[in-house]
Amino acid sequence: MMKNEGTNKYKKLSIILGIVAAILLITTVVSFFRVRTVVIDNRSKTEINQTLQFELDTLLFNHEQIKVEYGELSIELEEKDSIIQANADEIRRLIARQADYNKIKKKLDLLRGISQDYVQRIDSLYRVNEELVVENKRMKEDVRRFQQTATDLEMVTDSLQSKIQTASRFKAYGISAKTIYLRSGGKREVETDRLRRTQQIKIRFTLSENLVVEPGKKDVYCRIARPDGKVLYKSDSEDHSFVADGERLQYSIKQSVDFDKKARSVTLTWNVDDPRQELMTGRHYAMLYIDGYQIGETSFDLR
Repeated sequence: MMKNEGTNKYKKLSIILGIVAAILLITTVVSFFRVRTVVIDNRSKTEINQTLQFELDTLLFNHEQIKVEYGELSIELEEKDSIIQANADEIRRLIARQADYNKIKKKLDLLRGISQDYVQRIDSLYRVNEELVVENKRMKEDVRRFQQTATDLEMVTDSLQSKIQTASRFKAYGISAKTIYLRSGGKREVETDRLRRTQQIKIRFTLSENLVVEPGKKDVYCRIARPDGKVLYKSDSEDHSFVADGERLQYSIKQSVDFDKKARSVTLTWNVDDPRQELMTGRHYAMLYIDGYQIGETSFDLR
C-alpha cells in the first residue's frame, strides 16, 4: 500500500516538473521570438529612417544646385527658399524621433512639390531675364545706331556748313600794286619805282563772283606794310580798325563795294602825303581783307 502511494507521488511530481519545464520552454521560445522581432523592427526602422533622410538630403542637394546654377536670380525667391528650409527642418525632427513613416512620407512629398514649384518659378524668371537681356541689347544697339546716325548727320552738317562757309568766301584775282607819280595837275598817272617821286599807291584786283553771298554793300580793307613791318594808317582809333581772324587790326584803306554776285574790278588808292616819312626803300606789301578774313596780297618795291 505504501509502495503504491510513493509511486503515485512520484508520478505527480514528474507531471508537475514536466508542466513547469514545458512552461519554461514555451516562455523561453516566446521570449526569443519577441526579442528577435524587436531587433528586426528596430533594424527596419533604422533602414527606413536612413532612406527617408537620404531622400531629404538628395532633395536639398538638388535645391542648392539649382540656386547655384541660377545665381542672383535665386535672391528673388528668398521667401520660397525659406519655406523649403523650414519644411526640411521639420522633416529632420520627425525622422530624429522616428515619427510615423506615412506622416514623414507625406511631408517629403509636400516638400518635393514646393521644390518643383521653386524650380518652375526660377526658370520662368530666367527666361524673362534672358528676354530682358536680349531686349536691352537690342535697345543698346538701336541707341548706338541712332547715335552713329546722329554723328554721321552732324558730320554731314558740319561738312555742308564748312562747304557753305568756303563757298561764301570771296577771292581776289589779278592783284597788283603800283606806285604813281601825277603829272598835268593830277590828270596823268605815271608809274614810278622811285621813293621820292611816289604820290599814290594803287592796288587793283578783281573781286570774285559769288552766288552764295547775298548782294549788297561789302567793305574791303587793305593794309600796306613797309619793309620794316610798320603798317600805314591815318589813325590808331577804333574807327580806323577792323577784325580779322579774331584780331583787331588797323587798316590803310577802306572801300565799300556794291556787290551783285558777279565778279567786279576794284581799285584802292592810298595818297602819299610825305614819301620820305611814310615810305622807305625796299619791298612793301599790300594785304586785302573782306568779311573778317584775308582774300589775297601783293607787293611792290621802291628805290
